Amino acid sequence: MHRRRFMVITAAGLLVGCNRVQPAQARDAAPPQRGGPGSPVVPKSAAPLDGQLCGPTSPDLRGPYWTPDAPNALHLSPKGDLRIEGLVKGPDCRPIPGAMVHVWQADPRGRYADDRLRGRLATDKDGAYRFETVRPGNYREPNGWRPAHIHFEVTAPGFKPLVSQLYFAGDPYLSPNDSCSVCRSDGADRIIKLAEVIAPYRRQEGTFEIHLAKA
Repeated sequence: MHRRRFMVITAAGLLVGCNRVQPAQARDAAPPQRGGPGSPVVPKSAAPLDGQLCGPTSPDLRGPYWTPDAPNALHLSPKGDLRIEGLVKGPDCRPIPGAMVHVWQADPRGRYADDRLRGRLATDKDGAYRFETVRPGNYREPNGWRPAHIHFEVTAPGFKPLVSQLYFAGDPYLSPNDSCSVCRSDGADRIIKLAEVIAPYRRQEGTFEIHLAKA
């Protein structure tokens, strides 16, 4: 039995691919935009602008490890080594409060054996979300390696559901080197840079803004 790794859902609460196995990670750093201590990130672009258009976030494969019964806002670890935060917006670029963000991922060794690396959270009144987890590992498939990724399913009344995957800049297995031929790891809107943070504990942080289309 491998050692279980955990994640934390904070503020609005928490957290697949094609197969699993060993890690082979590459990291790229650039500072994300962050709010004050203990508050979800709200990038400057959060302010609604009349006439502004936010195209929908590109979709990606759901994968075989989605489950409908992921937990809500559970604190499963005091300190993850990865924090992801951002806003969920509509096509007019206005934040969507109460959107449901469902996330799931592999552990640092690229395995989906730990059911605790999944969960659901709702965006706050400003449309913001945040969760802490462990950085997922790359994993081998028969024809190569998959880039590290986190799966997202995002829903909100009046908007089309979004199923997609988040990737990390600098990963050597991003498309065209992705072993999953039907995945879309070349989506520039879903490849984020991570910043190294030391205090109050060492971790990486990244911002992922999600846009939903009207139903």
